[in-house]
Amino acid sequence: MNGKDECASFTELMELISHLRSVQCIVLSQQEKVKLEEVERLRNQNKEVEAEAGRVRRGVLVPCSSTIGSSKESQEKQSHRSHLLRMKRNFERQSAESLQSEFDRLWLLNERMHGRELEGMTSSDLALPSLKHIMCFDGPNFRT
Repeated sequence: MNGKDECASFTELMELISHLRSVQCIVLSQQEKVKLEEVERLRNQNKEVEAEAGRVRRGVLVPCSSTIGSSKESQEKQSHRSHLLRMKRNFERQSAESLQSEFDRLWLLNERMHGRELEGMTSSDLALPSLKHIMCFDGPNFRT
């Protein structure tokens, strides 16, 4: 049966119906299996989240008996590392802030070039873009 026959025999129709029912059973069982797997995955995920929330994380430094003599050296190394880490964090924060402020400045300049965000500008700020435009059009003939 190729689907183009307008009149199919009764036996062909019965075979087609039985085939559709068997395929339907397979599809339904696969859907049920996927649903069960999803429920199991969510249950495991919830257990992991609860276990993570239930844990109390505490950091306790206990000096080892063999390192008590060199504790000053280790403390100096630790303080040096923490100082370097602090310096690195400060540098990254300053870099991020300067990039963000540069982005904000350029965004505001772009908005002002399009005639928006003009309420915070002074009269000299408003005159500067038109002066620059005049200089561009007039070129070297423009005198200040």
